Amino acid sequence: MASVTVEYTTPEGTPTVAVLRLDDGKANAFNPASLAAISAALDEIDASGAHALVIAGRAGFFSGGLDLKALPHLPTVEKRAVLSLFGEVLLRVFTSRVPTVAAVTGHAIAGGALLALATDVRFGADLPARFGVTEVAIGLPVPSFGLLLARAALAPPALVEIALHARVLTLREAHGRGVFYGLYPEDAVVDAATAYASDLARLHGPAYATTKGLLWDAELARIRGGLADEVVRFIELFESRFPVAAVVAPEGSGPG
Repeated sequence: MASVTVEYTTPEGTPTVAVLRLDDGKANAFNPASLAAISAALDEIDASGAHALVIAGRAGFFSGGLDLKALPHLPTVEKRAVLSLFGEVLLRVFTSRVPTVAAVTGHAIAGGALLALATDVRFGADLPARFGVTEVAIGLPVPSFGLLLARAALAPPALVEIALHARVLTLREAHGRGVFYGLYPEDAVVDAATAYASDLARLHGPAYATTKGLLWDAELARIRGGLADEVVRFIELFESRFPVAAVVAPEGSGPG
C-alpha cells in the first residue's frame, strides 16, 4: 500500500481542496522514504493550484512520529539528513500559502502531533486515541521548529503542558485544551475537515499568503538560519540517548 496519496475535491463547486493521506498500514511513522514521499506530494499540490490542503491519517493513526526502529541504525550523516528533512516538511506545511487543515484520525504522537500542529486548524476523531509531544519525556529537547509550531497553535497553558511537560492527552482532553476545532465520528472526520477546508479555500489567496508571511517569516528566517547547527547538536544527543545496542523503543515513539 502506498504510504502517501493525494486526491483533489471540489465540494459543491468550491475551489479545489487537496487531501494528502498518510497510510502505511501501521503507525504512519516517518522515515526517509515516507518523508520524501510527503515532500513530493507537497510539490505536486503546490503545482496543482489547489486552494486549500487537508492532511489526513489512516483509521486509528495519524502518525506516531519518527521511526525509532530505523533511525538509530542509520549512520550519523543520514540521521542528520532525516531530521533536516523532517523539519523542512513540517515547515513547508506551516508556511503553506494556502489554508491547511489536519484530520487527526487517531494517535498523533511526537512528530505526528507536531505535523498536526503545523496546520492552521485541526479536526479530531472521537476515539480513545492519544495526542502528545513526547520529546522531553524521553530526554530530548523539542526542536526549535517544533516549538514554533506549538507556540502558533496552542494557548500558553496548553503549550506548557503539551510541549514542555510532555503530557500525553486523549483526543478529548486535547480538544478541551483547544487543540482541535471539533471532534467527529471516525468515519466523518476527514469529510468534516475537507468541508472546513473548502470554506477556507474561498479566502483571497494573495491576502492570505501575505498575512501568513507577516506573521511568521521573521521567526522562520531565524530558525532556518540555525537549523544545520541545531540538527548536529540534536543528533549528538540522540545518539547518546539511543545507542544502537539499546534500541527497544516501538515504532513511532519519538523523537519528533
